[in-house]
Amino acid sequence: MPETRLPDSVLGTFDQTKEACSSDTFTKLTVTQEKLQFYYGYADIKAVSLRNKRYGIDATFFQLEGVIEVRPEAATYRIEPSDRDDSIRFENIPTGQPPSLLIRCDES
Repeated sequence: MPETRLPDSVLGTFDQTKEACSSDTFTKLTVTQEKLQFYYGYADIKAVSLRNKRYGIDATFFQLEGVIEVRPEAATYRIEPSDRDDSIRFENIPTGQPPSLLIRCDES
């Protein structure tokens, strides 16, 4: 269990648009205190740190989509809450992609 806890503002299910929330998409993300759930796998959260209003997450990632043998990998993510409770910026650090703006699907 992580020492620093994620705030309620970043917990829940998020996707790129409200319309996408009503179906299964490749961009849907569910965040809990213990896990990040993606369409292609999940990441067990090992540690959470707060720096400059951003939450750094060290996790063990398990790729489930398109693999024969599941092999855990170390992964780092970053979540930044928005000023409003309806969105977050999510970044998968190893991919080098810019952060994604994700809208809350569930009620806060």
